[in-house]
Amino acid sequence: MTDQEIWDNAVSVVRREYTVLPGDMKARVAAAAARIRSIKEDMFSLMVEKGAPEFCGICGGACCVRGKHHFTVVDLPVFLSGNVPLFMPSFRGDLCPYMGNGKCLMSPPFRPLTCISFHCETLENLLSSVELERMYSLELELRERYAHLEILFGTRFSQGLLLSYEGCLQGRSRGILWKDG
Repeated sequence: MTDQEIWDNAVSVVRREYTVLPGDMKARVAAAAARIRSIKEDMFSLMVEKGAPEFCGICGGACCVRGKHHFTVVDLPVFLSGNVPLFMPSFRGDLCPYMGNGKCLMSPPFRPLTCISFHCETLENLLSSVELERMYSLELELRERYAHLEILFGTRFSQGLLLSYEGCLQGRSRGILWKDG
C-alpha cells in the first residue's frame, strides 16, 4: 500500500469514527480543538511579528524537509471540528508531503504540534527573553491540550496518523481515535 493510500484510508477511518462520536463528546473535542487552534495562531503570530517568514524563506524551510509522520491523529479532529477542507498531501519525493509550492499546505492553526512548535536557533534568537518565555508557555499549554484529547479518547496519539493506521492494519487496534473502536 502506498503512503497516499494509507493517508486516504486513515482519513476515512478517522472521519467515520469522528462522525459517530456522541454529541457531548464531539462538543468537548470541538472546544479542545478550538483552543488548540487559538494557541497555534498565537504562536505563529508571535513569530510573524519577529519576521520569521522572511528567515524561513531564505533558509528554504530546512526543518520541513521530512515531515511524513508529523501529522498526528489529534490533528485530524482539529481539522474536522473546524469545518475546513482537508488539504491533499503529496507523498512523492523527499520533501514534506504537507508542503506544496514551497509552502505548508496547512494554515498555522491547523499545523501539527511538531511543525508549529519547532523554532531553529536562528528564529529563537529573534525573540527577547520575555517573548521566548511566552512561546514556551504557549507550547506547554498546547502540549497540555493535546494530552487532554488523549485523555478524552483514552489513548495515546504520539504516533503520526499514518503509523496509527498501520497499527490498525496489523491488528494492534480496531480503530484510530478509539483503539477499541
